[in-house]
Amino acid sequence: MCKNFVDKLKKWHILKDLGCIFVSHMPKFFVKKSDTFDFILITYFNWGNNPLAISEEYLDKRFKIFDKYTFPSVNAQTDKDFTWFILLNDKTPQKYKDIFCEYTQKASMIFMPVYVDNFDDSIGESGNLNIALKKYYPVTSSKWRLTCRFDNDDMLAKNYVEKMKENFRPVNNMFINFDNGFNLDLQTNALNNYEHNSSHFIGYVEKSKSLEIMKTAYHFQHSICKSYGFVRRIRDNKPIWCEICHDTNRLNYFRGTSASDSDMEYFKEYFVTKNQ
Repeated sequence: MCKNFVDKLKKWHILKDLGCIFVSHMPKFFVKKSDTFDFILITYFNWGNNPLAISEEYLDKRFKIFDKYTFPSVNAQTDKDFTWFILLNDKTPQKYKDIFCEYTQKASMIFMPVYVDNFDDSIGESGNLNIALKKYYPVTSSKWRLTCRFDNDDMLAKNYVEKMKENFRPVNNMFINFDNGFNLDLQTNALNNYEHNSSHFIGYVEKSKSLEIMKTAYHFQHSICKSYGFVRRIRDNKPIWCEICHDTNRLNYFRGTSASDSDMEYFKEYFVTKNQ
């Protein structure tokens, strides 16, 4: 009995591997004209019930990074046809809410700060996200959704949205991962090349059946996304994301291999910062 179960499990892993290989090499002609999709970028800024996340000490530090690196890199996207949801605690001090109002005026995409009150710990982040999106997400006729997760202290190359859209395929429960990115250390200004086969910049494709069952990329633990569905891996790309390391990181740390001079030039051209 146990041996049969193990054999079935092995076969399942083989099938998953084959499926991932297939979607990774799935050509563009599989996408039909009727396969319209919405692109949504989602950032948890200070969401939840953690009192530290609404403290001025935390917010001042995060806003400095967000203002100099994060927002400019998204605002400079070559493809501006997308919505950026910023999820915030309703108890965020007013002066920071005013800053987000200013961002809304400057944004080149649909920039939508969403203030969530009564965050319900019993239903988890995914459940609360569904409630927020059902309230604020516009009704569209698109057949698919492509959602991407993005932290409030990282950067995107200016062609990130463009490249994600190019790699959309009409496969429900499929992830899109660009393996190659950068790692920037703010303390030393050092830049590394960094490869991750399941990064936290991952995209997720799902059918637009109903907002009731909308999952988004945040529904899954990105580091093991292959356990949940097929992964379309793009391995030969120039870096299109950048993980920023700073003194208030909880999980990230400076890693990878030193960037070359040409990598540095590419970074300056494709990763837009404030006053650049």
